[in-house]
Amino acid sequence: MKEAVLNALLQLFAIIANVSEDGVSFKARSIVKAFLRQHLKTNLINKYLVVFDSYLEIHHPDLFGGEIRSRRQTLSDLERLKYITEEINRSLLQREKFIVFFTTG
Repeated sequence: MKEAVLNALLQLFAIIANVSEDGVSFKARSIVKAFLRQHLKTNLINKYLVVFDSYLEIHHPDLFGGEIRSRRQTLSDLERLKYITEEINRSLLQREKFIVFFTTG
């Protein structure tokens, strides 16, 4: 999988992750880890979990001591989701789209 696509998917996962005051749900992190196991060599999984964590900090700053997000910031996430999915769509071949759809769906 292309690194740009992997990063985009991790960013999508971070935006939609189930988070609360206690942090990221165990299930959300497990899903990301399972996805990485399917698509990466074992020695790269932790590297990309760190990338996922950095996207969590960006998209859920209130969990990391940042400001509580306003409604405008939430709308901004929707705009980012649209932009990221369009980027993924443009960069994937038809076969790769099929793989992403069935491994994330």
